[in-house]
Amino acid sequence: MVQNDHYTPSNDSVAVGATLTWTWDTCTGDGYGGSVCSAHSVKFDDGPASVIQETGSFTRTFATAGTYPYHCAVHGTAMSGKIIVK
Repeated sequence: MVQNDHYTPSNDSVAVGATLTWTWDTCTGDGYGGSVCSAHSVKFDDGPASVIQETGSFTRTFATAGTYPYHCAVHGTAMSGKIIVK
């Protein structure tokens, strides 16, 4: 899950062939009955990335074993994680 300034969980371990989906949960109440959403992304060091968005989801299938670090294109490594594929 993509939340304000972090991913939950930020690190995960999955089997080869697993598909993971990041869902945005970045909207909070504005105090006036509306909501304010923050833009984030999921950007992997090896290339695949979501667009910078306030809502929605991003899905990736991991076909090869390895470690896949990722971060937010807006916040850089201050908002990061990694997927370990076994």
